[in-house]
Amino acid sequence: MARRPALALVPPRPVGAASALPSLRSLAIAVAAIALLALLYLAARETSLFAIRSVEVSGAPPQVAAEVKAAARDFRGETLVGLDGETLLARIRALPSV
Repeated sequence: MARRPALALVPPRPVGAASALPSLRSLAIAVAAIALLALLYLAARETSLFAIRSVEVSGAPPQVAAEVKAAARDFRGETLVGLDGETLLARIRALPSV
């Protein structure tokens, strides 16, 4: 007749302040994820991958489109992540033809 293995009873973990803390592995994963996100943000901000290359104006007369393009010329080459949109809009809104 086969012998049954004895059941090992594992005592429950104590409930307290120590069990409420995250594990070291969880903390390491969280720190690595935050560092990766920070690096991705810096890469998007500093590279020309998301840079403004051209400005297109549609639905406006050619003279107004030329004025808007001239007003936005200083922002060419700036990344979309670092773009100060309020300054750009203020400059365009200040044009008398807009």
